[in-house]
Amino acid sequence: MKIQLFLALLLSSLLIAFCFAQNFACDKNIPEMSQFPFCNTSLSYENRAKDLILRLALQEKAQQLGNLAAGISRLGVSAYEWWSEALHSVASVGYGVNFNATVPGATSFPTVILSAASFNTTLWFKMGQVVSTEARAMHNICLAGLTYWSPTIYVFRDPRWGRGQETPREDPLVVSKYAMNYARCLQEAGEEGNSTGNKLKVSSCCKHYTAYDLDKWKGVDRFHFDAKVTKDIEDTFQPLFRSCMEEGRVSNVLCSYNRVNGIPTCADPDLLKGVIREQWNLDGFKHELQRFFAKGPKITPIWKSWNIKCIEHQELALDVAKQGIVLLDNKRALPLSKNTTKNLVVIGPNGNATVAMISIYTATKAATTTDVVVLVMGLDQSIKQEDLDRENLILPGYQEKLVKDVANATNGTMILVIMSISPIDISFAKNESKVRGILWVGYPGQAGGDTIAQVIFGDHNPVGRSSFTWYPKEYSDQVPITNMNLRVNVIDNFPGKTYRFYTGKPLYEFGHGLSYSTFSKFVIYAPSTLLVPLKSSLNPSGIPSIYPSKQDLYPNGQAIDVSRVNCTNLQLVLVISVRNNGPMNGDHVVLIFWKPPKSAKITGPPNMQLAAFDRMHVKKGNTNNITLVVDVCKGLSLMDNEGQRKLVTGQHTFIIGSPSEHQVRYHLIVRLA
Repeated sequence: MKIQLFLALLLSSLLIAFCFAQNFACDKNIPEMSQFPFCNTSLSYENRAKDLILRLALQEKAQQLGNLAAGISRLGVSAYEWWSEALHSVASVGYGVNFNATVPGATSFPTVILSAASFNTTLWFKMGQVVSTEARAMHNICLAGLTYWSPTIYVFRDPRWGRGQETPREDPLVVSKYAMNYARCLQEAGEEGNSTGNKLKVSSCCKHYTAYDLDKWKGVDRFHFDAKVTKDIEDTFQPLFRSCMEEGRVSNVLCSYNRVNGIPTCADPDLLKGVIREQWNLDGFKHELQRFFAKGPKITPIWKSWNIKCIEHQELALDVAKQGIVLLDNKRALPLSKNTTKNLVVIGPNGNATVAMISIYTATKAATTTDVVVLVMGLDQSIKQEDLDRENLILPGYQEKLVKDVANATNGTMILVIMSISPIDISFAKNESKVRGILWVGYPGQAGGDTIAQVIFGDHNPVGRSSFTWYPKEYSDQVPITNMNLRVNVIDNFPGKTYRFYTGKPLYEFGHGLSYSTFSKFVIYAPSTLLVPLKSSLNPSGIPSIYPSKQDLYPNGQAIDVSRVNCTNLQLVLVISVRNNGPMNGDHVVLIFWKPPKSAKITGPPNMQLAAFDRMHVKKGNTNNITLVVDVCKGLSLMDNEGQRKLVTGQHTFIIGSPSEHQVRYHLIVRLA
């Protein structure tokens, strides 16, 4: 073991030495490089860039436009592979990452869908820190680049989309918070890991811009699909990217494959230049690389090869998986007792034993002689992934039959574990009396087996919340994935999409998630009235002057243009008290949903919408307070029929808690100041 460790360290040292010996652009070890102005660090970044561009021939410029940028030997510029991926780990998907015997793999966190179910922004930030640390450590031994096309941010509009596993799911606020935290901590770095520094650790990218969530479905592919989007482009899709750029300070944006309203997104001047560059002021690489190259390119030795898959990182991967697992149903069966459980068998295509290996007959036979049967069912990458959308919402193959056959064969307790990246209609199992507990575990990453065992036996108290709606199987027959609308259309028998607009009865609602403890919530502080100040004039242009007062200008139910509101520090602050009634210590996710008042100016408002969320730890028998803040102009406004963002006066309703738990209602009157 000591010899192996010595050889690994020796090989790492040789690789680092080799990296330092390589020729980088403007390498000080090559005297002729100093003659080029683009290598002169005393000049401005803009002047250095202009000098380099002016020296390139047309063919050399063209060779820089792909993900593999060709080297320019006459100028001492090496080739560079821009494409690397880091959705939930440093991945080998892009050509910029190369694993070998020294670094056979990186820390693998759960897929984004499971991480999002934790509703823990601090956890998302820590994940990004670990991924970028390992990415930079691999760069320092010449196994990876510095540019990563992550995160994927998009509202999971349809449960059949193959790439849904890459997204933080169907709520705009959750997606925005995830993107902001993950993108920022991928990029932020300082000396000895201090994230307050001003150097770029690696470059992150928000993708795919915009209105993209179809890969290949019933003959329609992403390269030819035209996403017809009107109101939802500003109400749902665009805010995610704006948050990623303005708050996440992402380096760059990757445009999507499809068209939006007839124009390819990668060739749409309004979406790219008009919105991203001019409205949202993305300066991307220009700003970030200026800081990075301020003192000349160099290898930063802060992150070493032994940072990769270190014990701390592996422990965090386990923690992320535990925090995201969702307890969907529990008929007093979970957690299992370690003292009374004598025999346990694991069955299913995603368990240790597969149907293909042991057959359904053998599986049901094994179930007849055991106390507990854990059935691990669900999907895998052969069924749903990039370039492969699903056509239905049922368990694939003979999985449903296997569950039913085991139920008929066993007298023991059945625990169903669903491993999937999207909802599946498991109503048959939910209604089966022998199925005493149901867990959803997403794709839990490298620590998946340990995580599931800890939850089943009560070493961890589950608190994850479903970040998507569990639709019934009829949804796939009723709703084509090509229909981009989110809102209900009664004429077409269209039930709406996502929890904000869906009018059908789901198996499990967005935000659903049980615990081994019971919790009570109370509102400790909440204002009864919110006064909204206008920017300058009490009588904004376009409002008739015959009204005698401001309140007459905007009576209840009237919509105020947000551009006229002084949004600076305009916040709604709520203090919520959470009591853990036992019997276990545990975390609790506080969800605050908002129901807007009706207004003639706004058609098709959401049923409700998440306005704030946070997660806290409460010991059994204790009560803790938590403060949640809502940005009024962003979180309590909607798009009107003309595409303008409006704030509606009148009574706003807030629901604290998901539909599956005790809810507390609170009302707020919004008036002009």
